Amino acid sequence: MEKLDIQIITKGSLSQDTEHDIPREYKPEFDNVTSIIEDICEVFSVNENIIFHVSGFGQENWPLDTRTDLLCGIEEINEILNKISLYDFNFEWDLYEQGVERTVGFKTEGAIIIATCTSHTDWQPNPKSIESEREQVKEMFHKFKFDFCNIASIVCPNIASHEWFIQWAGIKE
Repeated sequence: MEKLDIQIITKGSLSQDTEHDIPREYKPEFDNVTSIIEDICEVFSVNENIIFHVSGFGQENWPLDTRTDLLCGIEEINEILNKISLYDFNFEWDLYEQGVERTVGFKTEGAIIIATCTSHTDWQPNPKSIESEREQVKEMFHKFKFDFCNIASIVCPNIASHEWFIQWAGIKE
């Protein structure tokens, strides 16, 4: 049975990237937490030990990178997790960046969650839909965010310590 898998994979041990972990001055009139997440993804992109991995719908390894695709995938995570916390599993997860251009829609059908992939390129999902249990979907998205925040705190703690990111991450001090 086909399974949807969304995760950040690390190979080997990780350590702070002192060359790239240089926080810039974020200005409220021009920036928001997405600016910080973008900078974190930029640091991830120069580390070959960090991989953004999605599989499912007939493709074992989606053609993703940690710079732009991960940014697209993670920027909606709090909205998705808020819906899930309210037992609302009807949402879309959009990887809109050029090259991938896929949307995974989630909807509840009884006790099952149906994930349906729509491609905006020549690639077509096969199968178009995957069934999952609610707990599987919930755990997958929680782990995705947890791993993103944890890896950021290791490889770029100076950027990840910004108050906007700490608030977005839900880190209790």
